[in-house]
Amino acid sequence: MRSTTDFKKVSSYICLYKSLVRSQLEYAVSVWSPYYKKYNDIIERVQYKFLRAMHYRCYGFYLPYKNLLSMYKLPTLENRRQYLEAMNLYNIVRNKFDCIDLSNMLSYAVPRTIHKRKVRAGKLFSVGPCKSNSGLRSPVRRMVDAYNETFEHIDIFACSPCKFKSLILKELS
Repeated sequence: MRSTTDFKKVSSYICLYKSLVRSQLEYAVSVWSPYYKKYNDIIERVQYKFLRAMHYRCYGFYLPYKNLLSMYKLPTLENRRQYLEAMNLYNIVRNKFDCIDLSNMLSYAVPRTIHKRKVRAGKLFSVGPCKSNSGLRSPVRRMVDAYNETFEHIDIFACSPCKFKSLILKELS
C-alpha cells in the first residue's frame, strides 16, 4: 500500500493484491490449509486489512468486511481454499498428477441397491476412522470430507473441468 500512493483506480489495487498477496496466501493450499477457526481468521484478516485500507484510500470511509467483499466481487479466502481443494480432488480423481499414491489414498463407497424401496444415495468417498489428529487433518482426508459434506451432489466423474469449476463456485457463493 505504501508503494501505491499515486494509484487512483480500484482495479489496479485489486490486480496487485491478487497477483502479489493472494497468490502467496494460496500457494500449496491443499497441504497447509488451516483446520482451526482461529488460524482461518488470522489469514482472513490479511484480505480484510487490504480491502479496508484500499477502500478508505479511494473513497475516504470504512465499510464492513462483508460489504467490501460484495462490492469488489471477491470471495473470502476460506471459500477460495475450499474451491482450490475441490479442484485438486478433481485432478486427483482424474489422474492429472503423476503420482499413483495420491489416487490410491482415495476409497470409494460402493452404493447399495435395493429394488423394493428407494435408498438415499450415500457419500461418494468412504472415510475410515483415524487414530490421531494429524490423520484427521491430512490433506486428502480434508478434501474428501469437504467434498462429501458440501459438494456431494456434483458428479465429479461426469463433469468437464469447466463445468465442475462453475458448479463449485456456484455452491460457494
